[in-house]
Amino acid sequence: MTLLQDKTGLDYSKVSLYWNNTRPSILGPYMMDGFGFPVGAGRFRFQVETGIVQDLIRGLDRNGTVLDMGSGIGYWTECFAQYFRKVISIECNISKS
Repeated sequence: MTLLQDKTGLDYSKVSLYWNNTRPSILGPYMMDGFGFPVGAGRFRFQVETGIVQDLIRGLDRNGTVLDMGSGIGYWTECFAQYFRKVISIECNISKS
């Protein structure tokens, strides 16, 4: 185990590399980057999903914990953090390189 790994074996140098090279984009969470979609398409989809999510979380205990699986670059994690006391965000990228 290196200084940049914890007991789970997570290599934080790779995590840092990922975040340092990631550029926030509304298209990213929808895997629309690089396919010629206009930014407005991502914004529209996000607005629609925001309404759906707000309906789903209405009335839930704000002191609870939310698990955001497949969180990508964290758009929904950030949204959930505004409503709930604790948010756990998990993203996995499996590559063979």
